[in-house]
Amino acid sequence: MSYDITVFSSRHLTNDAYQARFAMTSTSTWTNIDGRFSYSDFYWRIVGLFEDEEEAAGLIKFYNQYVPLFLTIYLLCY
Repeated sequence: MSYDITVFSSRHLTNDAYQARFAMTSTSTWTNIDGRFSYSDFYWRIVGLFEDEEEAAGLIKFYNQYVPLFLTIYLLCY
C-alpha cells in the first residue's frame, strides 16, 4: 500500500504517535480507553503541542528531513 505522502503535517505526526502508542501495548483490539490511558486525551495533547507555530514548524521540518531517511534505511536493511 502506498500513500504517496511527500510532506508530513502536524496531523500526520499526531497520528503516528497515536499508532505507535497502540503498537507498544499488549492490547489486541482498539478501544478509546486502555486501562487508565485515554487515546482521546493523548491525541488532543499532541495536537496542543502544535499550537505554537514556531515550535511546530521546527518539529515538522525535522520530521520531514529525517523520518523519510530513517524509513528508507530501515526498509533497505530488512
